[in-house]
Amino acid sequence: MKHWRISLANDPGAKVEFDCAQGMTIHAAARDAGYRVRASCKSGGCGICAATLRSGSVDYVSPVSKAKLEGCPPATVFLCQATPTQDCCFSTDWQWSVIDKTPLSRRMATAGKENKEE
Repeated sequence: MKHWRISLANDPGAKVEFDCAQGMTIHAAARDAGYRVRASCKSGGCGICAATLRSGSVDYVSPVSKAKLEGCPPATVFLCQATPTQDCCFSTDWQWSVIDKTPLSRRMATAGKENKEE
């Protein structure tokens, strides 16, 4: 199965990179890589996950409303529905966050040790 390299960058200069398997949405790949990116409806209808495609190309796993796309700049891509067809670089006007994938029990145990040391 092919994998494409995805880069997300925002205005303050922060950048993350991760792999996206063929047929997987960029939003899902970001979550699998440990990043929380903006999304609400996850169907391309709200536009909150919109990013600007700087290089590369994408397809959509399901149709995105033409009316929604018409109101956006030409290189706008909805990450919740976009799947890459090659390596891609996107810019965003929003910040992502890192998902802590450590099991809750381990985080709780670690937090308890830190509190005892203080």
